[in-house]
Amino acid sequence: MKARARAAEDTARRILEAALALMKQRAYDHFTVQEVAERAGVSLQTVLRRFGSKEGLLTTLLEHDAMGIRAERDQVPPGDVDEAVRILVAQYEEFGDAVMRNLNLEERLPDVRSMLAYGRAMHREWVARTFAPFLPPPDAEAYDRRLALFIAATDVYVWKLLRRDFGLDASETERAIHDLLNGLIATS
Repeated sequence: MKARARAAEDTARRILEAALALMKQRAYDHFTVQEVAERAGVSLQTVLRRFGSKEGLLTTLLEHDAMGIRAERDQVPPGDVDEAVRILVAQYEEFGDAVMRNLNLEERLPDVRSMLAYGRAMHREWVARTFAPFLPPPDAEAYDRRLALFIAATDVYVWKLLRRDFGLDASETERAIHDLLNGLIATS
């Protein structure tokens, strides 16, 4: 029984890794569950039996932090701007282009809308915790506005603008985001 359970876990892991790899390469609507199955070396029926649908795959990836985004961000101590920016830019370097591709699908695909809503909520929570030393108390009138500024300064759109539109390299992008945050911190 243990060997069978381990084999089932290994199969599920391979399927999730295949789905994640395809999501990094293409927009959500440009790959199929069949492609996930082929990449994982399993049948389509195996994927559907385990996850139910493409949406089920996506939900599992998010719920289990298969990308490691939440776990990595949770390692940043509150107030450590250097570490926050380093991790943020590294994550955007790995997943930023995929996120940008999927943002274009948000209005017409409920699965993608849900995924992005989850990501936004996670980012908001992380920013609130990480930059708490530079924010007013949560019950203060200015809290929501200040939090929104920190969220905006660390958003994937800022990374995309700096990296893809302006052509900065990753280290220059880190410095630019750091400068934005320092400007906000100076006005706290």
